[in-house]
Amino acid sequence: MAQLYAARLEIATDLLRQTGLPISAVAEKCGFVSIFHFSRKFKQAYGESPAAWRRGLWHATGT
Repeated sequence: MAQLYAARLEIATDLLRQTGLPISAVAEKCGFVSIFHFSRKFKQAYGESPAAWRRGLWHATGT
C-alpha cells in the first residue's frame, strides 16, 4: 500500500507543479477518495499541505 501512495503522491506533485488544477481535482485525478485523505497523506510525505507546498514552488521561482 505504501508504494501505491508513493506513486499517487509523485503524480500529485507533478500536477501541482505543472498545472493550475484545484487541490480537490488533483486529489481526484490521483485516486484519493477525499481531499482530506489526500492532504493527510501529502503532509505525512512532504511535511506540509498540498497548498503550502504549491505556494512554496511559486515563491521559489519568483513568480
